Amino acid sequence: MNNTLNALLRYTKQTEYDASWQGLRDNVFANLYHPKMQFGDVIKVLLKAYEEAVAEPRFELPASRTTLAEIVLAPVQGYHAIEWFGTQSLQTQYTVEQFYTSIIRKILSDLRHTRVYWCKVELTI
Repeated sequence: MNNTLNALLRYTKQTEYDASWQGLRDNVFANLYHPKMQFGDVIKVLLKAYEEAVAEPRFELPASRTTLAEIVLAPVQGYHAIEWFGTQSLQTQYTVEQFYTSIIRKILSDLRHTRVYWCKVELTI
């Protein structure tokens, strides 16, 4: 497990954490990369770490096919949707930040609920 995934797992296993892209940058990635990371950089680093987690069967994350669909649909349906009951109309407009924040929350939720019993010592949770 690389340092980024390790830091993300420790962050998401806290009682409370900031699930915004700025929260990730400031609380996780600033120490590993750069404190002034841009929005796109945060998304890229997060997705790379998530790909690593999905590839490790001991984390017991959903199959990659299901995961991709859930990530793509996160802003418009399900628990992480931008609107509580999901998008009601194609005329509804969202900002790019709202859209990606929903995806970030979905990924962080998956990491929060992943199995870490096998690497708990490495995470020092």
